[in-house]
Amino acid sequence: MKGKLEKIILLCVFIGYNAFYVQGQEDLFQKFSIGVNMGQLKNEPGIGINITTPYFWGKTTAVRLTANSHFFEYVPVGKTNHERSPYYNLKLGLTTRSPKGVVNVLFPYLDVGFMGIMTDKKFTDEQFKAGAYFSLGMEGKVKNGRCGIFSEVGMAAVFDNKAEKAIGSPFYANGLHVAFGIRLYIGK
Repeated sequence: MKGKLEKIILLCVFIGYNAFYVQGQEDLFQKFSIGVNMGQLKNEPGIGINITTPYFWGKTTAVRLTANSHFFEYVPVGKTNHERSPYYNLKLGLTTRSPKGVVNVLFPYLDVGFMGIMTDKKFTDEQFKAGAYFSLGMEGKVKNGRCGIFSEVGMAAVFDNKAEKAIGSPFYANGLHVAFGIRLYIGK
C-alpha cells in the first residue's frame, strides 16, 4: 500500500508541475493583463479588477491599477443592529517580479503604491481618504494559456479614517489584506 501511495503522490506532483509549466512564458509578461480577484481587507470582504501594463526595466517592473469594492460591517450610533455598507478603493502602484520565477512556474512579485478610498456617507462624513499599500504575491501561469492564477497578502494604511457614525468610531480599510484571482494576458 505504501508504494502505491508514493506513486499516486508522484503522479499528482508530475501532473501539477506540467499543468503550470509554460514555455515562452516570458512573452506573456510583455502583454497587458486584466485580472479579477476576491479578497479581504482587515475583516471586510471585497471583489476587484486590475489592469497591468507590460513589464519594462529589464522585464521586471510594471504599473498596476486596481479597483476594489469592500463591505464595512458596523453598528450605527443610536442603533443596535449591524449594517454593511460598501466603500471603494483605487490603487495605483509599481509591481516588480522575479525574472526567473520558482522552477520557472511560479513568479513572486511585490506591489507597492498609493490608494484612495471613496467612502459611504452612512458611516463617515469624509468622502475621500488617501493612503498607501504593499502586497507580496505569487502568480502561476497556466500551460499553453494566456492566464495566470495569483494570490497575495499585504498591508494597507489609510490615514485618519475613523467611521465616526459607527459605535466606537472603528477604523476601516486599514490592516492586513489578502486576495486571490485570475489574470488574463491580452494582445499578440
